[in-house]
Amino acid sequence: MAGRDERRPRMRLPSKRMFNRHLTESTGQDVILFEVLEVSPGAVVHIEFVSESSPWPQGVWIAVEGMLSLDGDQRPQFVIWTSPDRRSAELAVLATEDGLLRLYNVWDRRGTGGAAWDSQGYTSGMLRTDLPDGTIEYRCNDSGADPAFDRLVFTVTVR
Repeated sequence: MAGRDERRPRMRLPSKRMFNRHLTESTGQDVILFEVLEVSPGAVVHIEFVSESSPWPQGVWIAVEGMLSLDGDQRPQFVIWTSPDRRSAELAVLATEDGLLRLYNVWDRRGTGGAAWDSQGYTSGMLRTDLPDGTIEYRCNDSGADPAFDRLVFTVTVR
């Protein structure tokens, strides 16, 4: 029978924010590698792509231990790519086992149109700014010796 072996424990997503130690030490700023936010079933997560300056396509990986809905598709996780046609996305949290949403920045330096992507590298990560209206802004670096946290700028609002 194909599929996951039910005798093996299921891999769980991390439940705590993780930092890029290398960039945090070298920049003196808390550079987030893996973000964790609180959400409830029924919440709507709005992602707005503000800007990008990378030579590679940019996106956001987003997931729950449960189920999300995006454009009528239902999955536990999505990768949402920026494009001239996609400057924002709204995801509905249909179910969450632990009340947590996870996200991080991704990029496609191979030019595969998102079929193969990179993330969480030695020089990648996000700087977080909490805005007065409850929106969170993330400024991301993808890769390279000189971090430029303008490779992708996006905001997240949870309602």
